[in-house]
Amino acid sequence: MLAKAIIFVIFGTSLVLAGHPKFTACDSGVPMPNDVEIADCDGDGCVFEKTKNYDLTVNFVALQDATNPSLDIKGQTGSKVFPWWVTPVNLCENKLVPCPMKTGEKYVFQSAFDHLEACETFSGNLFYRMNDDNGNAMFCFKLKLELH
Repeated sequence: MLAKAIIFVIFGTSLVLAGHPKFTACDSGVPMPNDVEIADCDGDGCVFEKTKNYDLTVNFVALQDATNPSLDIKGQTGSKVFPWWVTPVNLCENKLVPCPMKTGEKYVFQSAFDHLEACETFSGNLFYRMNDDNGNAMFCFKLKLELH
């Protein structure tokens, strides 16, 4: 009886698993993060449903000090590059990263892909860049994304 209950718990629930999608550098010379984890995304690209939210965790080392880091997220379909959805203006104020950041220290950036129902259907690349106070890249990565 106990074995059946354990099997039910394992197979009868929906688990959200952190995946490690394949990500690449945005441009030569721009640092990549150490690791990127996205819930329910593993392999060559992510396939997102507009009705769900997906947690994002990025592990990186600060290459310079920063007291007010910012995000720059862009989508690309073919040769068309455009701004993605609205992102927090102040990452420190929204507690998405610990601040201030110090050169050489390890950090974790946590956020979510949410409110996707407002986005258009998309298939292409997503460029995710964190900048320091002067607009210099703290990290940048590119991954394939499908949104439907």
